[in-house]
Amino acid sequence: VMALLHTTFAGARVGSTSPASYMVQVPHAGWCTGGYHHDLLRRRGLDPLEHLRQDSALAVQHGLRYVANLNACTNPLDNRTFFEVYLALARLPDVHFLTSWQWEQGRYPQPSFEQRLRDPQVQDLVRALPRLIAEWTAGREIPAAFLAAHGLRYRLEVVADPRPLRLHVLEIDLGAPHIEVAAALTPDPDGEGPAEGALESPLALAQRTGALALVNANPWRGLPDADGNRSSQWLSGMPVDILGLVKSAEGSPSPAEPGYCAVWIDDSGVAHIGPPPPEAVIRTGLAGFSQVLQEGQVLAQPDAVCHPRTGLGVDATGKKLLLVVVDGRQPGFSEGMTLHELGAFLLGQGCRDAVNLDGGGSSILILTDAEGEPHVINAPSTKLFGASIPRPLPVALIVRSKE
Repeated sequence: VMALLHTTFAGARVGSTSPASYMVQVPHAGWCTGGYHHDLLRRRGLDPLEHLRQDSALAVQHGLRYVANLNACTNPLDNRTFFEVYLALARLPDVHFLTSWQWEQGRYPQPSFEQRLRDPQVQDLVRALPRLIAEWTAGREIPAAFLAAHGLRYRLEVVADPRPLRLHVLEIDLGAPHIEVAAALTPDPDGEGPAEGALESPLALAQRTGALALVNANPWRGLPDADGNRSSQWLSGMPVDILGLVKSAEGSPSPAEPGYCAVWIDDSGVAHIGPPPPEAVIRTGLAGFSQVLQEGQVLAQPDAVCHPRTGLGVDATGKKLLLVVVDGRQPGFSEGMTLHELGAFLLGQGCRDAVNLDGGGSSILILTDAEGEPHVINAPSTKLFGASIPRPLPVALIVRSKE
């Protein structure tokens, strides 16, 4: 779990409510917790404050931050007031943070974890967390002026009919002199071996490549094992096979292949969707699943299959690129689009041709602020404790400043 959190949140300090005596054995742990459990510790012949002093010192010796917790609803405090205990914890030299649990007096005559979980107020809060987190994420400030100065325009469209939808739309002027659209690749993990890339946090990929904006691009799959079975996991660092065309200044690890619609920009900076001719000079190349819009005609047939989507459209001049990331699988917040709806939406935005890129839990839009900090703008459908988390990717479409 620590490894997953560490890679998911791009190296953030992650930890657990377990004590240092356990957490120092856990790779990737960055913090731990010691509880002022008076009754429990006294029964074991331990002084609570001395126990926390020793545990916090052990944490610091191993480079961990330490959280001291006072359970203020179930523990007798040995004739101390809450404030006196807080002061005593704050004076411990290796304690970095203080926290506590506290309930209304008399709410739980015989307090237990199960009783608290059955409390309607607690249950209402737990049920509301995914919605609250999604609303907080959706309300983050967008660096609109900074992006517009680089030829990028972002907007959020909120739709109620035929179902709740949130569409994140990014317009890119390919004629803007100071930006370029590129394929961002993760390092090839095995040289001439079968892997064409390795999964990497999209936030880390955006930061490493200096991206102003990033969306997911090609689909991919795990490598087969000795029995020919392919893993469906998506762990950071996992070697993978990228599906469809990938062409960048660093190389072309994945050729065009049938069944995966190519998106490519020629040497004059014009974008195209469809198979490149043999004589084409490709500056940047990526691929998605299927073409959903061709010469102004929606190709996908109407159905009821809704998922998170990432779509890319091109206008008739080939100089305007439009990206849309549609959040999905989040009832009442954003429930996803059909392929027909995706094609129709991009047609309505002035696109002549469009492709459905990889989607589902991989759909992501990242924008970088004026300080160079990348931020996930949409609400990816993969959740951890109710919060959206970005899946790692082997390749992405990025917009960056020209050097």
